[in-house]
Amino acid sequence: MRNMNKLMLALAVVSLLAVPASAVDITGIATSGGKPVPNVDVVLNRLSDDKIQFVSGTKTQDNGEFAFSSLSSGMYLLNVTYSGATYSIPATSSKRIEFRFDGSVRGTVIHNVSKQNQSGVSVALKNEEYTAATTLTDASGKFAFDKVALGNYTVEATYMGVPYKETISVNGNATVDFAVYNSTRDMSVITVPVAHIIMNQGSGGIQVMELVVFQNTGDKVFYDPDRAYFGTSVPKDITNIRTSIMDCCLKVESGRISGDPMDPLMPNGTFEFQLEYLFTPKSADEIMFNKEMLFDTASVSVLASRSSGLGIESKTAFRDTYDMGGQKYDLLMYENLKKGEALDAKIAGYKPQSSETQWLEYLVPVIGLAIIGAVAYPFIKRRLPAKRSSRRAVRAAAVRHDTHAVAEDRGEDIVDIEETEHAGEHAGDTTTADTATLSGLIARKKMVFGQLYDLDKSREKGEVSESDYKEQRKEYRREILELVKESRAMVANLDLTLPLNEIESVIKEADSIDALEELLDRERSGDDREEVTLMIEDRIEKIESEA
Repeated sequence: MRNMNKLMLALAVVSLLAVPASAVDITGIATSGGKPVPNVDVVLNRLSDDKIQFVSGTKTQDNGEFAFSSLSSGMYLLNVTYSGATYSIPATSSKRIEFRFDGSVRGTVIHNVSKQNQSGVSVALKNEEYTAATTLTDASGKFAFDKVALGNYTVEATYMGVPYKETISVNGNATVDFAVYNSTRDMSVITVPVAHIIMNQGSGGIQVMELVVFQNTGDKVFYDPDRAYFGTSVPKDITNIRTSIMDCCLKVESGRISGDPMDPLMPNGTFEFQLEYLFTPKSADEIMFNKEMLFDTASVSVLASRSSGLGIESKTAFRDTYDMGGQKYDLLMYENLKKGEALDAKIAGYKPQSSETQWLEYLVPVIGLAIIGAVAYPFIKRRLPAKRSSRRAVRAAAVRHDTHAVAEDRGEDIVDIEETEHAGEHAGDTTTADTATLSGLIARKKMVFGQLYDLDKSREKGEVSESDYKEQRKEYRREILELVKESRAMVANLDLTLPLNEIESVIKEADSIDALEELLDRERSGDDREEVTLMIEDRIEKIESEA
């Protein structure tokens, strides 16, 4: 039903853009190798009220053409069947439709642990949310779809009940390979490496924003077709709940909110759950935030905005304060909590606010995730395993490129780092590439640029002495260089033997062209896999287009 709704919405947009008329014509042609293909079955359906209604059927003529005339305006779905496959496409009178059967899709299914090719695996070629064709892998684990109409598809291999999906564009001969795992429904393999909570005082209560990262620590893919809910405990007195999960996959219970990731969770793969709500304590006296761990949890950070009047205390957590962009936060850090343990966070300073401070409720959703990523990074970093860097020396020009790109993107002053010409060389020990860590590092880098920008503005206004300005600027520059060096090293040293989905997740977070080019050189001199080189090249192009 969700797929149908998507298609109906897409067709509605197309229909609105079409020129209104009392009668419309839908025409097209089928070709292969530049020659017309006759006798191809063509079926026209009308989409109405979430239903597919047959309108008419025909075959292509000797010249490969087909036509449906004198149709009432509306939303249609055109199905064309050729060489055992049926292709579906939204249809209006706005343009002539061409089916070019000049493509092919081939690939192999291999077990990621045993490295053995898998026979008898069902593989589907999907087009416009519909299955165009299916096949099984042969004795050598290979599959093929020939005479495929050019266009965009999802290729889906199902192994042990788990769907593995890849989106491809077929402009000729396309290749897509799948690395599959044994599967499990055992929740004991799921842990929480990182959880972050931010509290701000607003009108009507305490605005709370949470980010919880779930990770599959086993060697099997976690998947439950009957739904598996990953949850986090919440106070009972909450309202205005908003999450990153669609309503169909959300479960709200007293003291707990859970979401179904829907997709399989690969070994070492992560699923992020974002949550916002308004906490309305019954009393302003002693407010305990007794959050119970539903999974073994490596790290929890809790931040309370002192600027909004809140404070936070604990007898067991590491406590500190944090200053970011003029906003001060109390920080609690908990580590290595077992399932069933609870935070002992005590909230102080809560006072229901007037409508004049209601802006905080709108500010938090906008900046909350950036704050979470930036603040969390130093604490994530220190608990990750380290490995020796094997990459070649980083050029100083590359370091300058990274810092300039981020600064220009924010419209900020560019940091002068000429005197650190060799700051990026020999990165030494570096943390292993991890999506949550890398995104947090990049967020922190942008945040420090923001602090540097604020410092320069404060100096212009005479709000900071020259000696304090120089000292703070020097510290910000040092941290920026360190962050640039670490983010580049993470990408450049990415373990290319990791599963493709993990490699892709890190590449998507990378923001350094030079590090990506270095990674590309390593891949080309090694396995030289087309799918990996395309991932890297696409990311480089995207960074260049956004510069």
